[in-house]
Amino acid sequence: MNVDDTIKYILNSFNENKNSHAFLLSTNNLEKCYNDILKIVKKINCKTGNDNCDCNICRTIDSHNNPDVLTIYPDGKDVKKDQILDIIKMFSTKPLINDYSIYIINEADKMNDAAANKILKFLEEPEGKIIGFYITENVQGVIPTIRSRCELYNFKYGANNILGLLDINENDFGKYYDYSMDLIYKLNDNPDYILMSFSKSLSSKDRIDINNILNL
Repeated sequence: MNVDDTIKYILNSFNENKNSHAFLLSTNNLEKCYNDILKIVKKINCKTGNDNCDCNICRTIDSHNNPDVLTIYPDGKDVKKDQILDIIKMFSTKPLINDYSIYIINEADKMNDAAANKILKFLEEPEGKIIGFYITENVQGVIPTIRSRCELYNFKYGANNILGLLDINENDFGKYYDYSMDLIYKLNDNPDYILMSFSKSLSSKDRIDINNILNL
């Protein structure tokens, strides 16, 4: 899925009340990704549903003054435990004007060990009205216990070729291409796998991902 389709998919999950409480966003442009996340934040909290709304919620989100939206950036080289404690303190009560309390951690891979361990409390005991967005250019830099508790989405911009789409270099592509193609052909020729890709027991996202792999 491209970024626009991904945004629509995430918004639809909120419309159907099937949304995650935490999203890990792999991107190649932190600023663009952050701005797109703010669009999502406005859409899931705005009462009008209009694209160019000037309601109090949308206006305060645009001006970064919304009392229920907190953005965290690295303090120096890393994101520190005290910054995570700010999130916990701020969201110890219900949202003031939004439907959801939102925290956004920019460069989530830069959380130090104390910060990462502290944020796990939100992830292990999720609150229904608290949503976290973790933005990173280095997914592998985010500790596995956080990755496993988030829905992972690609917010890659300008990925107009296979290397950009997969975020790998030419040497990696050459190394794995033959193995990958062999696997894809085998899966594509396997009736059981084809049936699985259309199984109603799979989520729509899983079916989309499977078909994207087969079409790749």
